[in-house]
Amino acid sequence: MVGPRKRVRAVMVNGFFFAGGEVMLAALGYWLRDWQFIELICGGTVVFYLSYIWLVPESPRWLLNSGRIKDAEKVLKKIAEGNKKTECFKPILNYEEDKKQTGKIWHIFTSRVLLTRTLILFLNWCVISMTFYGLSMNAGNIGGDFYLNFLLLGLMDFPSTVLNLLLLNRVGRKRLHCTCMIVGGVSCLSTLFTTTYGGESLHTLTVILVLIGKLGAGSAFGSVYIMTSELYPTVVRNAGMGACSCFARFGSMVAPYVISAAADIEGTIGKLLPLIIFGSASIAAGLIALLLPETLNKDLPDTIEEAELFGTPEYDSMRKEASINKGFSMEMK
Repeated sequence: MVGPRKRVRAVMVNGFFFAGGEVMLAALGYWLRDWQFIELICGGTVVFYLSYIWLVPESPRWLLNSGRIKDAEKVLKKIAEGNKKTECFKPILNYEEDKKQTGKIWHIFTSRVLLTRTLILFLNWCVISMTFYGLSMNAGNIGGDFYLNFLLLGLMDFPSTVLNLLLLNRVGRKRLHCTCMIVGGVSCLSTLFTTTYGGESLHTLTVILVLIGKLGAGSAFGSVYIMTSELYPTVVRNAGMGACSCFARFGSMVAPYVISAAADIEGTIGKLLPLIIFGSASIAAGLIALLLPETLNKDLPDTIEEAELFGTPEYDSMRKEASINKGFSMEMK
């Protein structure tokens, strides 16, 4: 729905509202002290979503690749009117027939290249979600007041969103993502030393390290959204994002079991086990993500064939040639 220059901003703005929701949840928990009432309030807010979902238009890029040219024209015309740029709107008279390709969820597993990238993304989404939600759920095991810890962990999503806004278009998606995963993981593992050798005297440092871990997970959550949407071709982009989101939900479901299992272990190790698991998994996923291609300033692939070549010199040459041919064709008209 937005151009490449505004893509990061459009996605990251949602991060501020997500962070606001976490802060509100901390306030609700402190005020109500009853999980059943909290669940009712959180579940009830979904009703508001149903009231405006019909106002969100479909992606014109997806409509074009699905052969629904008239519907794409309507959306583009509405966008032009909203931006008061109606003079720039022109009906889509010619559209490359070879771009009209439909994709299914299983297509992301039919190519060796896409399969490898998909498995790496699945792992990263799962680990990020497990770490992100697990650190908040583990707020009562790092010492101090549970509600204050939960509030601080929620507040960390504000700087993580700002970090993405400032750096995603400067240092690149992959570099920032892997750095956040590894730094966040190292911070979580470092609590092993502050807790074991410092105890209560280094409690503040332990909390700071956990907050850095949450900062890394939060920033990685934002970057992996952008990276995933840019790696998959248009014809299976929604399916790919949906599949990755499913693995993220799996990670968030695993998190409470990790904390519950650690609670059965007495002593310092029991309290540190979740952080050790979250930290180790984050470092491993961050290192494996280095195998993914960079997507910054790259033309997005539209077809399965283009996605297989994405990240190679052949893809860049093909896109450059297509751009030159398009410009020449428009000059001829």
